[in-house]
Amino acid sequence: TNCAASGDGSTVGPMTPRPAPWRAFVGPLLIAACLLSRLLVPSDTRRALQESPPSAKTCAAVANRRGPRLVAVGDVHGDFEALADVLSAAKISNASCGSWTGGNAILVQMGDVADRGRDVQKANACLRRLQRLAPETGGQVIRLVGNHELMRAEGSLRDAHPAESSAAAVAGVMQWKVDVKSGAVRASYSDGPYFFTHAGVRPALLERLPTSSIGELVSYLNDRLRDAVVECQENPVRGR
Repeated sequence: TNCAASGDGSTVGPMTPRPAPWRAFVGPLLIAACLLSRLLVPSDTRRALQESPPSAKTCAAVANRRGPRLVAVGDVHGDFEALADVLSAAKISNASCGSWTGGNAILVQMGDVADRGRDVQKANACLRRLQRLAPETGGQVIRLVGNHELMRAEGSLRDAHPAESSAAAVAGVMQWKVDVKSGAVRASYSDGPYFFTHAGVRPALLERLPTSSIGELVSYLNDRLRDAVVECQENPVRGR
């Protein structure tokens, strides 16, 4: 892998978009596959798959969960103001994201803080600050990786906002890698019956694992991400 070492030992891949001619064929192929599946799978079967309710065991586990308040926040994509508004409304932080007000709550940010918006660095700084402050009152901030963080780690800035400089993006990747190595950023997290990861887990992976334990799945995904960053591998958990 082509990686450049930074002064603190973290690594950063080349920060220029890479040509991928095959991408032009992916969209049409996916559309064709979707149409074909609609023809081959009976409508009753499709409806059953889409509308299958969770099991009684799962419902009971969710209903009986005890512990701190759990707040999950999805894709931020560089919109710091929206992130601050959501965290303030959820009583997790003050309006400027300068202080933790969540008590012993658990905040899970699901990844994709990067790209599209202009304030990626401010949004990441907000989450790092809260992650540092939350333990003072028994709280916790879980930061997960999204596919846009992985894209940047691989060197792609194709979805970066025009106002974000390449230098700032590179610095952000370097800090992100430090956070992954320290465990501040993870691939997944579980809390009782709840399992969190960006974009889900493919059934094929679950079938290959020697156990169906959520805890072991979390450990497996987190280890894969950390090892890949340490060894400067590409696509550490993409396609999970």
